[in-house]
Amino acid sequence: SPALELKSLTFNTNGTTAAADIAAAKVYYTGTSSTYTATTQFGSTLSNPTSTHTITGGQALSVGTNYFWLAYDISSYAPIGNRIDAECTN
Repeated sequence: SPALELKSLTFNTNGTTAAADIAAAKVYYTGTSSTYTATTQFGSTLSNPTSTHTITGGQALSVGTNYFWLAYDISSYAPIGNRIDAECTN
């Protein structure tokens, strides 16, 4: 049977002081490895994500647990002490 394919991930920034502090959002895929590497990007970089944002792509899933990692680029204008957080909602 064909592999399952992940087509999108939706996140929100609940817990973040100001979504404007996030310059870009990226998702990386490490297959069944739980070790983070920024080698295989899922979808495209999303500039200036809003409080709810979706990254779309196409990734065939391996059998077992698959690992995806959300990474944010922080704006150089973000005030020290502000918090960045995220929730995967879908």
